Amino acid sequence: MSRLTDAQKDAFVADGFVRIPGLIPPETVAATRAALLESMGVREAAPDTWRGLPGIAGDIPALLRQIAVADACRTDALLEAAEELAGP
Repeated sequence: MSRLTDAQKDAFVADGFVRIPGLIPPETVAATRAALLESMGVREAAPDTWRGLPGIAGDIPALLRQIAVADACRTDALLEAAEELAGP
């Protein structure tokens, strides 16, 4: 059974991305966002922490921590949608 509408598939082809509500539970999004910000030393209430962040490309341990944190967003629904868009 298809999770995506034809319009969503067309939008992905046209724009290179598509918004698909409900793929990741809101509480997972919030927790992951908070953990990623913390791992980068960013505090929402302190705008001075928002810029000048070191590039992560050269910081492999930081990059691996962020990938591990974001892995919580890898839901079955997300993987099914990705497979539908890009194939297995």
